[in-house]
Amino acid sequence: MTKADKLIWAIAILQFIPTLMFPPAVLTSARITVLALPILLFAFLGWGLVRRRPWALTLSVFVQGFNVIVRVLMLLPRVVVAGKLDVAWLVASILAVILSLVFLFLLEKPDVQIAITA
Repeated sequence: MTKADKLIWAIAILQFIPTLMFPPAVLTSARITVLALPILLFAFLGWGLVRRRPWALTLSVFVQGFNVIVRVLMLLPRVVVAGKLDVAWLVASILAVILSLVFLFLLEKPDVQIAITA
């Protein structure tokens, strides 16, 4: 197994984490069906990456990039609620942005792109 194969497997398995990284209070208040749909979609996306489908690479880059944009746009309105700093939301958002940027960096590596699109 090459280094690119290991990266593809890691991305395929772990890429749902930054998009579903919210404070525990938000996650526990969500219904199981609300969480199941994204997990199923990420399982399908991970399957596409492991099977070396170019659409999965494109969609993964889009999802991670969109997550960064949404998190940055939601940061200021959501982090200060009623004059109080929501530390859990701030930490979750910053970690989600960092993880998404790491996944974007890994997806843009030439050996990963060649392994998927070749």
